[in-house]
Amino acid sequence: MLSVTSDGDRAVVTLPGTLDNGVAAPLKEAFLEALAAGKPVLAVEAGAVERLSTACIQVLIAAGRAAAEAGREFVVMRPGEPLIAAFDDLGLFSVMMGWRIEA
Repeated sequence: MLSVTSDGDRAVVTLPGTLDNGVAAPLKEAFLEALAAGKPVLAVEAGAVERLSTACIQVLIAAGRAAAEAGREFVVMRPGEPLIAAFDDLGLFSVMMGWRIEA
């Protein structure tokens, strides 16, 4: 389930198992809400992700860039093989590796 929570100095966006095209707009809104919280860290809980669309990958990349432009750290927590493989398949693995990854 897509949600935004606060945890100390982090605004955390928790991703659902399926990030298809229908989730792209709500995902964007979740990141905007998390950025508006003003926390120094924007974190993404990605442990449940099983499938994701290119549109949702674009939203993730945009969120990472927006966090950087706002002077905040972008952290991806527990990225699984489906998330990593999707970035790699699109030639975007280096973008993902520019973020802080927490196992």
